Amino acid sequence: MKLNSKPRIELNRVSSSRARMDDGRLTTRVGAQDANGEEKLERAYSPSLRSGEHGEVGCREAMEDATVLDDNVPVEGARDVVAFYGVFDGHGGRAAAEFLRDNLMKNVVENENFMRDPELALKEAFLRTDEDFYDKSGPGETSGSTGLAACVIGGKLYIANAGDCRAVLSRKGKAIDLSIDQKPSSVGEMERIKNAGGFVEDGYVNGLLGVSRAFGDWHIEGLKGRGGKAGPVTVDPEIEKTRLTEDDEFLILACDGLWDVFSSQNAVDVARASLRQHNDPTITAKELAAEALRRDSSDNISVVCVCLTPEAPKKETFIRTSPSLLRSLSVEAMSIVSKAMTDDANSPAVPEAFAPKRVQSIRNFAGHGRTGSDSDSIASDVASQPSAEQVSEVLESIAALNVVNKVSTGALGLERLDSADTSSGVANELDTLEEED
Repeated sequence: MKLNSKPRIELNRVSSSRARMDDGRLTTRVGAQDANGEEKLERAYSPSLRSGEHGEVGCREAMEDATVLDDNVPVEGARDVVAFYGVFDGHGGRAAAEFLRDNLMKNVVENENFMRDPELALKEAFLRTDEDFYDKSGPGETSGSTGLAACVIGGKLYIANAGDCRAVLSRKGKAIDLSIDQKPSSVGEMERIKNAGGFVEDGYVNGLLGVSRAFGDWHIEGLKGRGGKAGPVTVDPEIEKTRLTEDDEFLILACDGLWDVFSSQNAVDVARASLRQHNDPTITAKELAAEALRRDSSDNISVVCVCLTPEAPKKETFIRTSPSLLRSLSVEAMSIVSKAMTDDANSPAVPEAFAPKRVQSIRNFAGHGRTGSDSDSIASDVASQPSAEQVSEVLESIAALNVVNKVSTGALGLERLDSADTSSGVANELDTLEEED
């Protein structure tokens, strides 16, 4: 690709004066001077990238997803690292997802606007790739695919999403959603579909397709627009631009097979624990997918993990409880409790007549200490996929009941956080709460 324009890279604004270092990267002049009286130059932040992926067929008959990973894309005119990652959640066959895997990245980086305006380049590449797939396959092709792409240019991260895949950034252990799940039932998508002459019925566009933005699906008459005309189903992506910092640890890209059974924070928590053990993004992607299977995900599962630093995340707890207990939960234990909470919350309550000495259910624990609308809200949250905070709250309530009932047993692989002095053995198992009273 021949580029005539110079790349535009924003810098940390410590001053408005700019210069170039010997390797051509833009830098910012700092007011302080070195020993020779010359102004110091600060290099713009650029992540150190390494990535891995893993896919599982799950309970489906065939694998219809595809992924693409490239930590160092050669782009003529680029003065800093360029990387590209994608997750494509196919349906109706593999053809659409595989076409995206083979062509989308090329269409993005070869777009004439790529270095000057990456957001425009991503939008144009999504639309072009959809048209290219139509030209190759024709209107009779029955497959389609959602598409999620992440593009790193120096210290900037661009996310383009068409569909219900999701991108999540871990910033010092906090999950930051970089995309919105575009489902037909969401308010914004329903309005867009209606304006394009369509409708949503039982969560399906025109009663036929379960996604609102997708490549392909040309065989369904009236869903896709052509020649500049918008249809109820579009491939026009939503773009999110993020300035990466040294606090950013890793990025997770995954299809809804993962997010159906993981909250964003839960996925970050599990990934951080995994990376602290082996610091390998491929193993972490595999462990996330395996955990989704164990949580009974009903779809193909594809996960891409992109580490932004060479070091593993700092050792911190991925579940925080109240300061009085200061406990954390192992990955395996979290899976057990999380699944139990979901199963319990979705099962009918036991009539009191059949349980004179009533055993409180997990859903009651989650609402412990709350009344009215607050309790109803918690029950509603638990009925979906419990967050780390909800799991923690359940354990707090169980522990409190143990104290009341004078039960002194450990459970679920809990460990004390204040375990710097491991010689005393306090970090091995859950101590009884009677010791803390």
